[in-house]
Amino acid sequence: MAVAIGVGVSWWMRRAEPPQSPSTSAAFTLTEVPSVTGAGRVTAVAAVDEKRFLMGTSQGKVITIEMRPGQSPASTVLTSVPAQVRDLTLSGDGRTVAVFDATGLVRVQGLRGGTPNDFRIDLTEGPVTLNRSGTELAYGQFTITLIDTRTRQARTLPPKAVPDGGRSAYDDRAITDDGRVLAAGAEGIDIWYLNAPAKASKPITCACPAASVALSPDGRYATYGTVDGHAVVVDIDKRAVLEDKTLSPRPDDFVGTVTAFGSGSYFAAGTSTPDRVVIWDAAKHRIVWDHMFSQHKIAEVSAVPGSGALLVQTNRYQDLGHEPFNTVRPWLVRPRE
Repeated sequence: MAVAIGVGVSWWMRRAEPPQSPSTSAAFTLTEVPSVTGAGRVTAVAAVDEKRFLMGTSQGKVITIEMRPGQSPASTVLTSVPAQVRDLTLSGDGRTVAVFDATGLVRVQGLRGGTPNDFRIDLTEGPVTLNRSGTELAYGQFTITLIDTRTRQARTLPPKAVPDGGRSAYDDRAITDDGRVLAAGAEGIDIWYLNAPAKASKPITCACPAASVALSPDGRYATYGTVDGHAVVVDIDKRAVLEDKTLSPRPDDFVGTVTAFGSGSYFAAGTSTPDRVVIWDAAKHRIVWDHMFSQHKIAEVSAVPGSGALLVQTNRYQDLGHEPFNTVRPWLVRPRE
């Protein structure tokens, strides 16, 4: 059962951000998500919805933060793991979380409590991905392993052919409702079919200098960031590039995270020089929001389930005392009403 013990909630003191032109800032609003106190640094964040967030800490706590209209946010400790939380992954139905800690422990825990299931994997093989119901997880940097969280049965999927130039580690994985497992890296996207896992298929590539890649939970799209300031959206079924958006004219602008979000045609990306989050409307082919985070690195942008909002995670370049270096700081970007 989740209980509130020795953990508080606080708002970081807001600091001035660089001004933005009305043409790129009016469509969305930016707010800070309340953070936790008394449990170490925040090291991982996941959004359940617009009002509930999970925060993992350097002391191994996983805390639920709930926003309440007209009241202070509420915090409860969902679970505790032996070491710093490195990653939090939610199932597609939003009922289960997989906690990955700095010892290689994976804890699969229902958000309403219940008995957790613990698994051990090599620290270099995480983080993990859950299917929609939270009953199966996938992990692996070069070889993909699936585990049934109910029976604890594990199986390793047949390795795919390595491209001529070699292959880097997989950046993201997805288990889809239609029986596919996808793994994406800089060299392309590999697909396995669970009813025929040995079926051969060529990797799907973006033909771009990829720096990062993320898969949509339904396995329909892959979003790539490049080392030269582009964001590329690939339709996996059609094996075609849907969008190639130039986010920066600088050839050294590293796009480290890209995602689709909302119910329409919005995409968001985080860049490195300077550290910006850019939102563009793919249907209208124009940037609708562009915000620079002063003294922050953009760690990740991700869709908030069940809403048109975006979760942005940043961390500081340096230790500022009240906000130590490498503390994750969450922000919520919403369409303006």
